[in-house]
Amino acid sequence: MFHIHDFIDYVEANTPIRHTAINFHWAVGPLGFCPGIIPDDLKDKLNSYISDKVSDYYENTQNNFTRFLRWVNKPSEEHLKVTYSNEGEFMIKKLDEINKTNYKDLFPWLDDILSYQKILTKQLSVI
Repeated sequence: MFHIHDFIDYVEANTPIRHTAINFHWAVGPLGFCPGIIPDDLKDKLNSYISDKVSDYYENTQNNFTRFLRWVNKPSEEHLKVTYSNEGEFMIKKLDEINKTNYKDLFPWLDDILSYQKILTKQLSVI
């Protein structure tokens, strides 16, 4: 989420694809990968991060960002209703073990997100 502008810049600089051809398809699961199930303070940071640069893009890309933010900003409880599995944390940590990497290098706030998700799912008895 916090590298989408970098990704778009990379695509534009290194491929014949322009950002107007990029469409967003975000994860709804497993839990841990769903950008809608994050604490509100992180949603605020995401909104600021995207909004700071969104005007640099053409209308199609701006519309993609608008749809994404509208979706992300729904209450986390709404996202939990469609999230299909709670195996995200296991998968992330297993991939780190296999690749000898550390998810915190790329995604330092993931532990906070996973803790939030565990509390939320326990309260709602969803997963």
